Order: sequence, then C-alpha cells, then structure tokens
Amino acid sequence: MNSSHDREKADQLQAVIKCLSIQDVYMRGTQVHLADTFDPTQPDIPLTIRFKIATKGSHYIGNIDDQKPNIMRFLVEGGIRFMPPDDKQKDQEILAEITAGFVADYYVLEDNLIEEGIEQFANQNVIYHVWPYLREYVESMCQRFRLPTVVLPMYQFPPENRPQTKSE
Repeated sequence: MNSSHDREKADQLQAVIKCLSIQDVYMRGTQVHLADTFDPTQPDIPLTIRFKIATKGSHYIGNIDDQKPNIMRFLVEGGIRFMPPDDKQKDQEILAEITAGFVADYYVLEDNLIEEGIEQFANQNVIYHVWPYLREYVESMCQRFRLPTVVLPMYQFPPENRPQTKSE
C-alpha cells in the first residue's frame, strides 16, 4: 500500500471483515437462453466466451430469530455469454447465455459497520464467497445444454486489493 488513503481503505475493509461472518450462500434466480439459430451440438463452432460477476446491492435485515445475530444480506449476479468471435461489433449477437442471482448472508457480529468498508467487502469478499457457487452452476448448465464446457478460473483479488506482506 503506497498511500495513507490506501491504508485507510484497507483498515475500513478489515473493520468490516471483523464484523461479518459468512452464514449462507444460495441461488435466488437463474435464466438460460439459447438463440434459435444456435445449435450447440455442432462441433468446433468458434465462440467468444465472456463472464461477469458483480454485487448488485446489500441491505441490513436485522434479527430474524432472537437466538441468532443480525443478518447483512448481499445480492450478487453473475453469468456467462457465448458469442460469435467477431469483437468488432458493439451489439454482438448472444448465442447462449447463462445467468444466476445469488444471496450471501452474513451474521453481523458487531454493529459498527463502516459504509466505505461495506462497499469494499461487497466487491471483494462477497464475490470471493459466491464465486465457487457460480463456477459449479455454469459448468453444470453448460453440460446440460450441450454448450462447450467452461470451467471458470479460480477467483483472485485484483492486485491492488491483495493482502500485503511485510518485508523484513
């Protein structure tokens, strides 16, 4: 980390990490679409494959059971698109698309959550927790719809957000 601003952001994130504990991840919706003109059983069709994942929001649920801590819920959407290999077109035809929405619930262990830290947590940690579920779902749906099998790579934090090690 090079600046005091970076250090402050890291401290805000760490404060939120200490306040939240993963409780559950589950799917809340899905859609699979194949274009009528696309036959996925045809061998060796050249395709461009693009995937995405993003946190779409969060909200504080509060105490749903007197015996359990409060819940912070994050909504995540992700998916994959299969398109013709021509990258020059802005509005490329989508030949096949698999999308899924997930919920990630976290127990709130301490109530001193910092808004800036929550945003960082949503964009890093929540996606990190949901990623394996999206990976498994995409791979499974590709097989079911006879699409080329796609195994999404392991999720890695962007370089600027990776934990820093101290040099001695």
